[in-house]
Amino acid sequence: MQKGGFHVLQVQWNTEWIPTQPEGKLELCARIVGNNGFVYMTDAVTLYLQRDGHSVELCEPYDVPSAWVTRSGSRTCHFDAEGNTSAAKGGKVHWSSWGDHCSPGNINGTSFGCDGGDGYGPRWTVSDVAGSAFQSGQNSLTIDGGGHHGMEVNWPGPTPLIQYSESDPGVSVETTPSRPKRSQPDGLLTVSHVRGTGELRVDVSAAGPHTVEVFTPGGERLATFAKQAAGDHTVSIGNGTPGMYLVKMQTGAQTRAARVVVVGR
Repeated sequence: MQKGGFHVLQVQWNTEWIPTQPEGKLELCARIVGNNGFVYMTDAVTLYLQRDGHSVELCEPYDVPSAWVTRSGSRTCHFDAEGNTSAAKGGKVHWSSWGDHCSPGNINGTSFGCDGGDGYGPRWTVSDVAGSAFQSGQNSLTIDGGGHHGMEVNWPGPTPLIQYSESDPGVSVETTPSRPKRSQPDGLLTVSHVRGTGELRVDVSAAGPHTVEVFTPGGERLATFAKQAAGDHTVSIGNGTPGMYLVKMQTGAQTRAARVVVVGR
């Protein structure tokens, strides 16, 4: 959609397993990457998560073994459930691992599965768990031993989510003054990447003497030059190290800065 000269994007978000948030509030922003490699971040917007008959608790594992490899046998960690587990209607366990094997496990004796090994490599596993597996207070989570090399369980360890039939806590919606608009470029300095030439084009429209500095993505000064009048300048960047280049222009008491993203020569 287009509104007032701006494109309005709509995204549908499934919050079925999003953990209940402190004060019911969270913030989201969009990261937009253009065809020219330019990356733009929108301002964050505040959302309020208020679900009727539904809430989710994210549990933090502790007592996590320092060298968790299933080849050495089963290992156990613990987590605390703060919600009313009699209202638990389901759960999941998330964990990161590496190896040639994926071991199943259990929470308080209730089993959860694993979908097998994917060869020697990293993996992210999400396993379903019955809601009846959880108890209020401390819980134990065990992953079985097994495998040739075995499964190396990465930090922070298996992390459970519990889904409840109770609603999210009530929220108090805040109203805050609108954020000040970002200052818009005044056109005194613009920078672009001339594709296929390994050059940056620096356009200075400020009248009178000025100096320009160009910095690489690593922060090293690539070029410095001084001119007596407005004009266009080119700066060679060689093979075009990918990343964000910074260009600073000083004219009298005024300083301007511009950035350009280079994704290749």
